[in-house]
Parts: sequence; structure tokens; C-alpha cells
Amino acid sequence: MALVMNKGASSSSFIHQPEKFDVFLSFRGEDTRYGFISHLYEALRKRGIHTFIDDKLPRGAKISSQLFKTIEKSTMSIIVFSENYASSTWCLDELAKIVECKKNSQLMIPVFYKVNPSEIRKQNGKFGVALAEHEKNMDNKKVQRWRKALQEAANISGRHYNDSCNEFDFIQRIVEDISKLKFNRTSFFVAQYPSLFVAQYPVGIDNRIKTILSDIESNDAHMIGIYGLGGIGKTTITKEIYNRICGCFEGFCYLENVREKSGTNDGVIELQEELLFDILGDKNLKVGNKSRGINVIKERLSVMRILLVLDDVDKKVQIENLLGGCDWFASKSKIIITTRDKHLVATLGKCFSTHEVKELNQDEALELFSRHAFQSKEPKEDYLELANQVIQYAKGLPLALVVMGADLSGRTKLEWESAIGKYERIPNKEIQKVLKISYDGLDETEQDIFLDIACFFKGFLKQYVMDILNSCDLYSFYGITKLIEKCLITVDQYDKLSMHNLLQQMGKDIVQQESTKPGERSRLWCYEDVLDVLTKNTGSEKVRGIMICAPEPSKIQLDSNCLEKMENLKFLMASNVDTCGDLTYLPNGLRVLDWPGFPSSSLPSNFFPPKLVVLNMPKSQLILPKLLERIQCKSLTYMNLQSCQYIKELPDLSITTPNIKQLNLCQCINLVKVHDSVGCLEKLESLDLTGCIGLKILPRCITMKSLKILILHKCKRVKRFPDISQEMENLKFLSLACTAIRELPSSFRNLYGLERLDIGSYSCTCHLPSSIYELPHLQKLFIYGSVQFPKDVQIGIQALRNSYGGFSKYGFLKLNFLKKLTSCFHLSKKWLLPRRKTSNLKDNIMRFNGLRYFLIEDSKLLKEIPELPESIRSVYASNCISLNSQSIRNLFDQFGRILDFPPNMICSREKGHVLADSNSRQIDYSSQLSFSKFLLIEIELHPTSDMYLFDFAERYSILVPERNIPEWFNHQSIESSILFRTGPKFSTFAFCIAFHLVPLKDNYAKKCGFLRDDRISWCCAVDISINGQAQSFMRQQIFQYLKCDHLWFYAVPHSQLQQKFGDLLLGDQNCVEISCKISHWTSEFGKFAPVIAGMGAHVKCICPPQNSIIIDNYSQNVDDNSDNTEFAPLLLPATTSDGSHMTHVSLNGRRRRHRRTSTYSNR
Repeated sequence: MALVMNKGASSSSFIHQPEKFDVFLSFRGEDTRYGFISHLYEALRKRGIHTFIDDKLPRGAKISSQLFKTIEKSTMSIIVFSENYASSTWCLDELAKIVECKKNSQLMIPVFYKVNPSEIRKQNGKFGVALAEHEKNMDNKKVQRWRKALQEAANISGRHYNDSCNEFDFIQRIVEDISKLKFNRTSFFVAQYPSLFVAQYPVGIDNRIKTILSDIESNDAHMIGIYGLGGIGKTTITKEIYNRICGCFEGFCYLENVREKSGTNDGVIELQEELLFDILGDKNLKVGNKSRGINVIKERLSVMRILLVLDDVDKKVQIENLLGGCDWFASKSKIIITTRDKHLVATLGKCFSTHEVKELNQDEALELFSRHAFQSKEPKEDYLELANQVIQYAKGLPLALVVMGADLSGRTKLEWESAIGKYERIPNKEIQKVLKISYDGLDETEQDIFLDIACFFKGFLKQYVMDILNSCDLYSFYGITKLIEKCLITVDQYDKLSMHNLLQQMGKDIVQQESTKPGERSRLWCYEDVLDVLTKNTGSEKVRGIMICAPEPSKIQLDSNCLEKMENLKFLMASNVDTCGDLTYLPNGLRVLDWPGFPSSSLPSNFFPPKLVVLNMPKSQLILPKLLERIQCKSLTYMNLQSCQYIKELPDLSITTPNIKQLNLCQCINLVKVHDSVGCLEKLESLDLTGCIGLKILPRCITMKSLKILILHKCKRVKRFPDISQEMENLKFLSLACTAIRELPSSFRNLYGLERLDIGSYSCTCHLPSSIYELPHLQKLFIYGSVQFPKDVQIGIQALRNSYGGFSKYGFLKLNFLKKLTSCFHLSKKWLLPRRKTSNLKDNIMRFNGLRYFLIEDSKLLKEIPELPESIRSVYASNCISLNSQSIRNLFDQFGRILDFPPNMICSREKGHVLADSNSRQIDYSSQLSFSKFLLIEIELHPTSDMYLFDFAERYSILVPERNIPEWFNHQSIESSILFRTGPKFSTFAFCIAFHLVPLKDNYAKKCGFLRDDRISWCCAVDISINGQAQSFMRQQIFQYLKCDHLWFYAVPHSQLQQKFGDLLLGDQNCVEISCKISHWTSEFGKFAPVIAGMGAHVKCICPPQNSIIIDNYSQNVDDNSDNTEFAPLLLPATTSDGSHMTHVSLNGRRRRHRRTSTYSNR
């Protein structure tokens, strides 16, 4: 419906009008407003034509830029010329703008109301008089522009009204013309677009189409591919794009359901004729057959600049049936294709750009769901928890949010709870129908791969899964690639396989539909189903895989031959399960045997699995030599026998398992010897012997050409490292930390590709050979205890002063990572006595000019960190409680200079310095985990051994024991979020978070000093919201084993911010919020918990001023060596018996104290 301004409306109300109109009316108000124009407007409105009329806007002032934008966005303009039209400069400005827009294919329709068109063309009569008057008072160039616009408009054939006309009939003829243009496009005018229905609530659509529209405008590519999971919103997005841009083309067409309609020749012909009719408007044009239709389309459309959308395409032939070779389009034509197959769009040539549609973020998902469930932007307060359960289930898939929102709308909370439980067990058919289309397009082997991943291997490493599935003759490299291309699975940055929860549920539902009897299905993973099949012995040859994971450790009474009927079983995975007796049968066709804590000391005597790929049996009672000698697994690739206490010797693997790639024997404390043959295994990539405290004998020589990772950490009795008889360019990570190795062989130089080395011991000094300087790729050096470098260059308590100079003097050209674990200071009184200059790192560390990461842990003696090389990126000095405030200030200052932060940058809204305060922060007990569960979170965030080598791009970070945020952070808050405004581009940005450790009970508070008698670990999640659109700012950060309050600084260069979040910046002013939370935490001794006591941000902002001033000064300086209280800790927080904290007086959620403005030299 068109908008008419109310009488007396001001110009400010104009900005709230809708942006897009079908028709813009230009007229002289005093001539026509209350008669002809009001009747014309009403007739257009009744016909459903969205019309703009600037009724009663104040005249005489300069025409607003907003009005010009309305003209630009309108599909067509009707100029009603009347006798006094030219006397209005406002009307003439409108006309000039309309004529300008005509050059961009916008329609201009003149109506001559009681004036002769020739009078306007020749510019005589009242038009001539008015223009002559303007020339006296106006700029001549402007008047000439008006004259030219009048002449051009008068030359267009329009409608002429005079006193002999019937006004009603005349207006109806105009409306009919406009209606034909809008809907039928059979008029002589250039066709205009019929708007497509997009969605009832198009939430999040603007952010998703912004990049695509930018690409369409700037890219010369004819074709744009939009791909993504079914139900993700591809069709919705393309409809919105179509509506916005189709008016810029000479012809346009939106073809829906191309995949479905292309199933028959008749369907293809129907699509061809629909395409021709939509663009040419000729109902009588028939193509006859498919081949002729391709040529007709090319011949008739190749001379036109067209926009064509092909929605839901899954095969290249469907495009070819409509477009032939896709190489004949006129310049600036655009073809948009939506598909679920990423590979399809890659086959269409180099003039093609692609865009993936991602899931909605948390805020968008909640809004879309709320719109359908509650008809409002947010859920009802008492339904919020239930709504969040739905959001978590849907994982940002719009289809699911819409369907479930409509289903739950108007229902009671009890009905919601019941429905959500049903969703999780029984998939919604409407959602599944859409998702299953992609699955149905796979061949049989690809379907098997998809179902195996959905039921068993989601979250596993891609290469691990491929090796397993290849052994099943599924051609997994090609098959997994196909699944990725069809958006059915994804691979994350750690190379782990993942899929949307609803796709996984669909896959499991497909398996469950195979039979009503679990024992007749191909895959079993539901604990109750597996238990039923095993205890009743109802399995069959149809069962391909079993995963039995008990919710808690349990014993199950099973028949010894309960797996005998499952002769085709390939995957057997068990967890938390202990049988009451030994199994007498395991299928010989097994590819995966994964059973931690396997209850028997041996495998069945008739078990000879020729194709076994994975043997994971940590914490079991197996005796390794007997096992391997008997089963002879030539195909065995992955073996995990961690914490198997009955393993004393690693036997000859060159005969039994010659193809082993990964071998994990961590914590096998009784392992004494590793056979010499292990040193010659050509395919072994990873050997982990961490914590094998009884190990003494390694192979005499290693020549493993595929080896990438070798870990001997805490093998305390290993005294000799093997010779390296030939170059090993693939070995990237070697850990010899905390061993008894005193000397390395000169052949160490053959570890040519080594990138990270952990070395040293607190019980002895390791003497390195001179050949260590010949390692060209060494980047990371972790030093534990004391290490003797050649030529008297040492690292240790004895000669810290020379150590860093030795690096640059003797080599290590690529070395950029140093870790000096100073816990060696605590080993004995002998180490504590010197306390001379060893507690400070000397300034000649500057000679180490490639240093990027500097880590020091648990040093009570370290007082100062000197100025570091300009290459520095991260400094972690956890639990180093003797660091003085001045050293910490200097460290922050150096990072400020490296990042080129301008000094004295002030936010007009911020009035003073904010003291970090844990008093107002309550402990989040819901995020507390046991120590063992927290370790699982850590493994999840660091899933592979390759993480030891992972480099997380350009970032800057500091972790130091401190409580208060430096005052040069120009935005500060005692909350866990910061809000500011920024311009159209990001500048380099840094935030700082104050973590405080608070006691869990009152009696702990009475005992605690600055260093807590506890070790606390936590994960911190940081999110960014820009103009209401939230997403994760960075991967979760883990903080481990901290014993006191710490300050964490993190900065990202503007280029990375712009690349990652620039699409969310919508204009000259953008609202940005940075928020953080402790997502998981654990306390080793249960005495303290972490809280976020404050947050700061340093950013160039355009925040509006704020007048509130809050003064608070509950602080105390405990640094006797410094007069500056900027970093002084607060008094210990007052606590209550329930662990909550009393809040000091504050206003507006902020507590502040005034500080002077500082620069880098004095802050």
C-alpha cells in the first residue's frame, strides 16, 4: 500500500517511508493536488501499485537527498505537467533527476494535464516565462539542465488530458498502462519486474546478499553460483536479489524447481518456453523440441542484457538444456544458479563466481524462530529456555526454524517440552523430505559413506576415516569429496569431518527405516538397541557396524558368541562396557576394533582379521607380542594401546604390522624396549611414547622416511637417542623433554625438516651437538631445565646471559618460538640460593631477532621482562607473581607501539578509568566441569598431534599476572562486554580481559594470598556483534593451571578484521559489541573459580558523548616498589557463604575513578 504523508507532516518523517516504490508521482501541488492527483493516486493504490506521493512536504527548501534516493529506487516515474509546473524549482529538480534515472533503464511516463506538449518542447507560454524568471535568479547551468530535461520529457509519447476528456476514463487508461508494465509486460514500454514473494520473515537476508550483490556489480563474470545445504535459504536469497536488480536488465526470468521439472523432455520444453515468454512476452512462441529450444533461446536472447535465475539445479545437463554452451550472453548479462552441489558450479568455466550460504547465527536463528512461534522478534520470557533448545537443535537451518516455529506456535509449555523430545528422536518429515533430496542423488557407495559418517565417524579426522572406508572398497577419497561438494559434510580447519545435526539425524533415520527389528539393520548405535541385539543374540549378516557406548561404566552379561551371526560386521566400537566373560568370536571381516578397557587379556583364538585397519584398545590387559604374532595384521594402520600396563616390549613390527601409520603407547609404564625394526618402518608417521617411564631401549638407528612426529616426553630412563643414518625431511616435531638423554648424536643434522624441538631435563644437562645449528627449518624450541649448547653457549641458570646471543650467533635462522620453563628454580635449595640476576631476562634477548612467541611459566623469581624484538607476537608469563608493575606497563607499551596504536586516543563517551572488579561477578556453576571432562574439551580444541605445529595467523597476545586493565584502553567496563561505534572500516583493535580467581567458600578466602593453593583452568569464548549480527570473534582460548589473577590482552590487525567481519559493516556508523564468557572451567582442588572482572577495548571509535561520571575508589596499592597505582590490585573481594560477591556502589553498571590522560611514555 502506498504511503501518503499526513497533513502537517514534517520532512523528518520522510526518512521512515519505505525505500522501494513502483511509481513516483511528480506534480505541481497547487494545480492538481486536490483533484486529478488525488484521484490518480487512489486508482493506482486500488490496483495494488505501490506509489510514492510527496504530499504536503514543505516547499521552497532545497530538495532532499532522500527524495532523490526514492526516485532512484522507484521502478517508474509519472510526470504530471500542468500550467504552473515549471514555476517550481522543486518540480524541475525532480524532473532532472527522473530524466537522469531514465538513462539507467528507468521508465518515465509524461502526462500532459491541460497543457500542450509543444509548449513544453518549445518552452514558450507559461513554461517560457517561468524559465526566463529562473534565469534571472539561478545558476545558468542549472536552468539549462532543466530546459534539456523538459525537452526530453515532452518528446516522449504520453497521455494528453484536456477539458473534453472524461477524467475517470483518462485515469483508468493510465492505470491500465502502468498495470501492464508491472505485471504483463506486453506494453510498448521496456518491461518492468514483477516482484517475487521472498519470505514471510526474511531475517538475516541483507547480510547474506550484500557480498553477492557487490560481486554482481563489480565482477565481469556472467554466471554466479550460490550453493549450500538444502533448506539453508538459497531460494530465498536469490528471490530477494532478483527483486532488487531485475529492473536493471532488458529482460529477466526466474525459473523455479529446475531439477524437478527437468526430469522429462516435456518438462525441459516447458522451462524453455517459460524462459522465452518471460523475457520476450510472446505467448505464441513454441519451440517444438528440446534441441530446437536451445537454439531459439540463443538466437533470440543473445542480443539482450538479461538476468536469469535457475533455481535448484543438480546436473550440468539441466543448464545446457536451457543455455547450451553458456558462452553467448550479451555483455553485463547475469545468470544466477542455485544448487546443493559445489562441484557443479566449478564446472561452468572461469567466468563464474561462487558463494556459499551459511547457517544463521544464534541471534538470527532466535529471531526467525520467534517470528514464527511468537509473531515477535524475541521469545516470551518464560519460553526462552525452551526456545534455545530448539535453536540448538536446528543449528541455524532456516527451514527447520520456520517449520518448528509454526508447529509450536500457540502451544503450551508442556506441549513444547513433549514436541522437542519428539524432534530429537523422530525427525520432522517436512524437514527430512527437503534434506533427503541430496542423499537420493548419491550412488550406492556414496550413500554408504554418508551413513557410516552419520552413524559412526562424525568428528573423526578425514584421513583416518578414508583409510577405514577404503578398506571396505568404498573409494572414499572420491566419495568424501562428493559429499563435501554436495554440502552433506564439511571438513574443519583441523581436517575433522562434520555434518549438520539434522543431516546426521536424517542419516540415522534412513538406517532405522530399514527394519523394525534392530538386528536386521545395517548400523546400530543406539545403546538400548545394541544392548537388546547383543543380549538376545538377534544380530544378522545385515549388520555392518556397532557402536555401544554406555552412559556410565557398566557390566553386561553377554553370550560368548553374541557376534557370531554378524559375519559382515566391519566396525565394532565400545565404550564404558565390560563383559562378564570372554568373547569366543569376533568377525574376521572387522576393519575397526575400538574397545578401551577391553575386558580380556587376549582376543578369540579364531580371530584372524586380514583387513583390520584400526586397533584401539587403551587401558586393556592385552599382551602385545602374543597378540601381534598371532593375528598378523598386514593392513593395520592405526594402533592405540595407551596405558596398557602388560606391554613390556614392542616386538618386530616389520613382519606383523608393516603398514602401521600411527602408534600410540603413551603411559605404558612397564614398556622397557622398542625393537630395532620399529626404526625402519617406512610408513610410520607418528610414534607417541609419552610417559613410558620404564622405557630404556630405543632402536639403535632410525630411518623412517614417513615419520612426522616422535614424542619421548617424560621417558625418564631413556639415555640414548638413536643415530639418524639418512636425511629425514618429514620429521617435523621431536620431543625429548624430561628424558635422561645427556648427548645427541652428530647425525642429528639429518633431521633436516625438523620444525619444533622440545629438549632438556631438570635432572641433568643435555649437551647438544654443533650439528643442531645446521637445521634450516627449526622454528620452535621448547627448553626444559638446563641445556648445554656447543661453544659454551648455554641455556640454564648458569649462563642465561650468553644463551640468547648464542642463538643469533650460531644459527637458528627460522627459530621464532622459545619456551623457558623456569620451574627448575624450585627443584632444590641449590637452585633457589643464587637469586642474583638470574631472575631477570637480559636485554641481549634483543639479538634473538626472529622471536615471535615468548612463554614463561610458574617463576616466582622473574621480576622483569626486558624489551623484546619487534618480531614478538605473544608473551605468556603465567603465575610469574614477582613481575613488577613497571615491567608489565612497559610490555603493554611495546605492543602498543608495534600495533601502531595512537597515544592519547580518547572516547568521548568514556569519562574515567574503570577498575576491574570481581565483587559484582557471580560464579557460573553451570559451566564447571570435572578435571577429566575439561581435558576432553582441551582435546576437542587441540584434536591432533599436528596442533603442536599449528600457527594461528597474525595475532598479538599477552597473559600476565595482573588485576587491572591499563587506562589507555579507551573503552572500559566492569561487565563482560564492551560497546562502541565505528566507521565504515575497522581499525586495528585490541581488547583486554581481567580474570579474577574467587574462593568457592568463605574459609578459602581467609587463607588466600596472591598465589592460590589451587590450579584453575578455563576456556574463554569471545563474540563480536556488529549492527545486531553476532558471530564468534575467535576460536575458544584455553587458560591452564593458573594460580592467581591474570590479565589477557589480544589484538588483531585491521586487515584481518576487515576480511572476516567487513561484510557486517553497513554504513558510516556501525554499532559493535565485544562480549566474552567463561564457557567451561575446572578447579583441580575445588577451592577457587574464575570470573571475568572487567573488560577493556582500544579502538578508534566515533561514539557519541555521554555525560554520566561515576567515581569510585575502592583500591589499594600493594606494589611497594611503584608509586603508580594503575596496576595495583584491589582488596580481596568480600564474599557470601553461597559464593556470590557483594557489589560496591556503582552507577549505570560501571564503576570508575578519574585518572590522568596518559601517553605511551607515562601510562
